[in-house]
Amino acid sequence: MDARVTKQRLGNMLSYDWLKILCAIAAAVVGLILFFTMVQVSPARAQQFIVHFYGDYEYGEDVSGLPDVLEKRLSYDVLKTRADSFGSGTMDGASYTARRSSGEGSVVITSDYAAEGETSSFAQLAAMATGGEEERGGEDFGMFYEADKFFAGLEEYLVRFFGENWREGTLNAAEAEKCFRARNVDGPNNKNRYRSDAQIAAGIEDEKARLNALRSDYVYLLDRGLGQEDGLLPYVKYTSKLREYTAGVSLGKLNRLSSLVCYEDGEKKPSHEKIVFLIYNNGAASYDDGTNDGRDDLKYEAVTFLKYLVEQYA
Repeated sequence: MDARVTKQRLGNMLSYDWLKILCAIAAAVVGLILFFTMVQVSPARAQQFIVHFYGDYEYGEDVSGLPDVLEKRLSYDVLKTRADSFGSGTMDGASYTARRSSGEGSVVITSDYAAEGETSSFAQLAAMATGGEEERGGEDFGMFYEADKFFAGLEEYLVRFFGENWREGTLNAAEAEKCFRARNVDGPNNKNRYRSDAQIAAGIEDEKARLNALRSDYVYLLDRGLGQEDGLLPYVKYTSKLREYTAGVSLGKLNRLSSLVCYEDGEKKPSHEKIVFLIYNNGAASYDDGTNDGRDDLKYEAVTFLKYLVEQYA
């Protein structure tokens, strides 16, 4: 049988079968797209660490590389990092409101500096946060955590894994595994990420490392005066109609912070003295069956980021 490929036979095939060939190629491409869509890991909202800069600033050379830094410094369960900036214009305000309405954002860096007759970016955000506090009775700080309550909650969280003496206690491996499974195996997150027993075992070890690092990072901040007026990281207060809130953490004593972000004061000199660090309250999501979507655990990634700021800029 003569099965040689000749120019005439090739031409006949292309003349009569070209549509079948195109359809076959298209089907193969669609199949590959569907395959990779099914197996890829899609990060949950809690697994995205997004830094917002709110206000009109001068940005240092470090800001462009911040997402890469976060990717390296944050835990294994943060799958996406980003940094976004929002100025004082109407369009930026609308964009910021839309992002926050969808629950986007982990922390925000803003400024309590205001020129005469103006309102600071920090005060603008705090006013948004306390909107409707009459109905809430001033019970919480709206879209932000009060810093002192956030860190008190962190200590309770650490007690769960390390015992009452959480600073020196040994990690409870069973509790760490339970936490990991609730979030990444039994919970709604990333079903394609941990399929085999080996992958789950590796994930449990990563979870242990996350918890040990979290404790270490928090102790690091406490040792540098977190929340203390004379410490490196004092709290920033905001007084509303109903009460005073412990709104955030001051970054004003981080002397090299202008490499990341600063504002221009009245003498046109870069200043970082009133830069404030706020932590978004994106709610908790623990379900009746004991699973969760990560918001209860991964909100504490803010602690690791704050430690990085101190190490880099103090």
